[in-house]
Formats: sequence, C-alpha cells, structure tokens
Amino acid sequence: MYNPTTAMFSSVFLAVCVYLCFYCFREYRIDRLRQHLFELRDELFDLAAAGEIEFNHPAYTATRTMLNSVIRFAHRITVVRFTLALVWRENPPISPRFLIAFAELPAGEIKNKIAGIQIRVAGYIIHYLFTGCPVLILFLFAFGIDRLLRGAVKKISDIFWEFAKQAPGIRQIEALAIEAES
Repeated sequence: MYNPTTAMFSSVFLAVCVYLCFYCFREYRIDRLRQHLFELRDELFDLAAAGEIEFNHPAYTATRTMLNSVIRFAHRITVVRFTLALVWRENPPISPRFLIAFAELPAGEIKNKIAGIQIRVAGYIIHYLFTGCPVLILFLFAFGIDRLLRGAVKKISDIFWEFAKQAPGIRQIEALAIEAES
C-alpha cells in the first residue's frame, strides 16, 4: 500500500544524496586537487630555496607557472574538456614552454625531481577526472576486476602512475591552462 510519509522521507533523502554527491563532493574534489597542487608548488619552491635550482631558471619558472595555472583553473577541468582536448588537439601536439625549459635542464637529480613533480601533476589531474565521472569509475572497477582475474601482479597504484606518465592530453590541458592565464 502507498504510504505518503515513506514517499516524502525517501524523496528528501534522495534530494540530500543528490546535493551531497553533485555539489559538496565536487567542491571537495576541487579543493583536494588544489591542495595537492599547492603541496607540489611548495616542494618546487623548497628545491629552489635549497639552491638545487635557481628561482629564475626557465624550468623553475615554467613549472611554477604551469602549477599556478592548473591551480587557478582546476574547477574547469572536466572529462568532456579532457576528451575534447584529445580529439581536437593540434598536430603536432602543443609544445608548452615548460617542456622546452625542462629539456634545457642538465641530466641529474634536479631533472628527475622536476620530472617527478610534473608526473604527479598529471597523476593528480587523472585521479581528479576518474573520481568525478561515474562512468569512468565503473570502467576503472571493471578494468581492476579484469586485471585481478588475469593474475596481474602490479598494484593498481603502479598502473595508475604508469598511465599518468604517458597520458595523452594532460600536456594539452596544462598548455590550455597556461594559455588561458596569459
């Protein structure tokens, strides 16, 4: 039998769940992404403060500018924009100035540290994209089940960071953020 009280409580509960999922959780994800990027920017600053790289070195300034741009426009990163950046990217791909400046660094520990920061930026962006799209979460879950059934020995986090290193389109999103700032 139809119970109006149960229907009302169910409707209110559903409305609260929708509000939490589509508003509060989204804001939390943006704040979390920005917090991770702030930590990376702080790590970059600490490298320069320790004298490992100069504050006016092109790789430092380009990486800092890229981090600042992604922090500023983190709320505009979406799966749709990421997909469009992949589909309509220029050939050859955009060559942002931080990649050129990074190539000028001498091989060694500082180059590995700067590369590590850039890889973690890409990883955080990919994590942000995957956690914000239910379809991608289901895909990731199915992919994880497939890997487990096939006896994959790599940890999921290793697969994630490996993908982040080679992810197509991340450099385009970073370049678009830099272009939007200037």
